[in-house]
Amino acid sequence: MDAREKTLRVIVQKIPKLPTLTSVAEKLLGMVDDDRSSVDSVVHMIEQDPAIVAKVLSFANAAFYGAGQPILNLNDAVMKIGFKNIRSIALGISLMTIFADNKERYAEAYRKIFCHSFAVGVIANQIADRAGHEVLHEEFIVGLLHDIGQLVINKYFNEDYVRIMDEFQKGCFLVDAEETVLGVTHADIGLWLADKWNLPAVIQDAIYYHHHPRDAVRNKKAVAVVHLANVVAERRALGPLGAGPSNPLDYAALDMLGMTEQDLAQIEAQIDPEALVSELFD
Repeated sequence: MDAREKTLRVIVQKIPKLPTLTSVAEKLLGMVDDDRSSVDSVVHMIEQDPAIVAKVLSFANAAFYGAGQPILNLNDAVMKIGFKNIRSIALGISLMTIFADNKERYAEAYRKIFCHSFAVGVIANQIADRAGHEVLHEEFIVGLLHDIGQLVINKYFNEDYVRIMDEFQKGCFLVDAEETVLGVTHADIGLWLADKWNLPAVIQDAIYYHHHPRDAVRNKKAVAVVHLANVVAERRALGPLGAGPSNPLDYAALDMLGMTEQDLAQIEAQIDPEALVSELFD
C-alpha cells in the first residue's frame, strides 16, 4: 500500500457511517444496465419518492430539452426526453440527495456542488452529441456523479472543506487545494465510494480520471466527455466552488473525441449559466 492509499484509508475511516443507498436508488441502479426493465416499472419506482419526481419533471421542462407543452407527469416526461434519460436522471438524483443536509453551513456548498454536477451532466450530453458518440446512453449520469467525492468532503469533513475553499480562493486549482489540505483529492474519495456502492465501471472511471483523461485505460471516450464538460462548466462560472480558476484543459480529451477547441468554444457559448441553474433549482 503506497502513501496515498494509506492517507485515503485514514480519511475514510473517520466517516462515522458509510452513506448507504436508498431502496429507490438501489433498485434503479439494478435497472440501469437491464434492457428488460420496462417504462412502467421505472416510473412506478420513481413515483415512490416525490422529491425525485419533482426534479425529473423540472428537467423535462427545462429549455435545454426543447420547448413544448408543460410536462406534468412522468409518462409524458418519458415521451419527451426518453426512457434511458429518465432512468439516469432519477438514479443520479437519488444518489446525490443522500448527501443533502439542511444545516446552513453545509447547505450552500451542497447546492453549488449539486448545480455544478447537473450542469456537467447536461453539457456532457451536448458534447457527446457534437462528437457523434454515445457513452453507453449514460452521458448524463456519468457527468452528474463525477464530483460525488466533493459531497463526501463537504458532509463529513466540513472544516477541511472550508480550508479547501480558502486555498481555492487564493488562486489554487481545486485538486491542488485538496492535496494541500487532505493529501488526496475528491477523485480518490469518489472512487472509493463508487466502489463501495458497486457503481458501473464507466462511472468509476469518470469519477477518478475526469481531471486527467489521458491516464484512463478504459472508457476513454466517456472520461473525455466528462472532462470537457467539467472544463466548460467551470469556464461558465458553474464550478463546484462557484467562480474561480478553472482546471486545465487536457487536450488529449479533444483528440479522443475527434473535436477541436472551436467545437468546445461553440458549446461553451451556448451555455447560459443563470438560465440553467434557475430552471432546475429555483
